[in-house]
Amino acid sequence: MISDRTAADVGDLLTSRRLEVTIPPDARRRRAGITVHRRALDPQDITTINGLPVTGWPRTLLDVAAVDPPKRLALALDRTVTLQIFDLNAIDDVLHRHPRAHGTPALRAAVGQMTGEGERTRSDAEVDVHWLVLSSDLPRPLVNHRLLGYVVDLYWPLQRLIVEVDSTRWHDGPFARRNDHARQAILEAAGYALIRVRATDPPQQILQRIRAALAARSVDHPG
Repeated sequence: MISDRTAADVGDLLTSRRLEVTIPPDARRRRAGITVHRRALDPQDITTINGLPVTGWPRTLLDVAAVDPPKRLALALDRTVTLQIFDLNAIDDVLHRHPRAHGTPALRAAVGQMTGEGERTRSDAEVDVHWLVLSSDLPRPLVNHRLLGYVVDLYWPLQRLIVEVDSTRWHDGPFARRNDHARQAILEAAGYALIRVRATDPPQQILQRIRAALAARSVDHPG
């Protein structure tokens, strides 16, 4: 018997009062108080926690996405970052293997918002700051570059400097702030410097901050 969304509880991703299990399609056992799902699971979707066979966290997120509201899914994704198990490749794999699963669209959208992919990557604020940088004497950055599974807004590889453009729409909610903090901590722990700007900041202030950060990182990481 394989624990299904209950794996979110066992794996410390979410807390729920429901007990749900997945059993093979031809199994007949049922117990009162337990929600049973009948379907075959890929071997790579199964792991063991404390001797209990459970769905691995990427498949568990897919199951959560199928029935829980976006807020619960965002909490579960937040938790994978906190537990330092977030792996974009693992999520991409489960989405690729289950393209028609009920939770696939919701999980894909949630991960896209979390990592900065999709509509968010070319917001008006990002375009404005990018154009400001291109119109200055600053070196040209890479745009929407992937680092450690995240897509960062502007990136100068020589100095290992990241500039994230925050906007009210995408960065002022509590979940967005937690995600931003978690990904910044991961990137900084890997040796990247990250500064945050807003398109509404005075243009010269934005340029001064980026210029100072590039100069400081050039000293720390001479070519």
